[in-house]
Amino acid sequence: MIPLATYTATNAVQMIEKKGANSASYGCANSPFGMVWLVWTSESSISEMFFGENWTPKPHYENRNDVIAQKLSNQIFSPSENKPWNLQVSGTSFQCDVWRALLQIPYGSTVTYSELAKNLGRPKAVRALANAVGANSIAWLIPCHRVIRSDGSLGGYRWGMARKQAMLAWEKNAV
Repeated sequence: MIPLATYTATNAVQMIEKKGANSASYGCANSPFGMVWLVWTSESSISEMFFGENWTPKPHYENRNDVIAQKLSNQIFSPSENKPWNLQVSGTSFQCDVWRALLQIPYGSTVTYSELAKNLGRPKAVRALANAVGANSIAWLIPCHRVIRSDGSLGGYRWGMARKQAMLAWEKNAV
């Protein structure tokens, strides 16, 4: 496990690069931002987190448990929780570097795609970086919603602009 950054003031996040398909459980839950689908290999290891209704589980996801999914969602979105999360990601080396950089963005803050690319030492890779941000499969916990365009506009968001705007406002109000 690679220690990374702080998720909130109290929640530690570690990122593990997945090697192959592991059996996993999944479920659907309510969140402050609508329906959320979670995939986990243990109650502290999240491998996917998607918002919305259009999601299909992979064949190796063994059992659906919405009760545990709701428990996890409550813990993820509770500012008083002090639970460490292991995030199991699968991506290229560059994607994993980008996702690690996303974890460095402070709660309630935003950075531009250009700033993030410069921070990674790849100032000309803005488009590739934006694609890696968009490929993030663990919404919220790997905070791709904190990346905006250079002109200050929100840019795109895989789970909808209204949701991105709500997430940023929620974080700003919590700080």
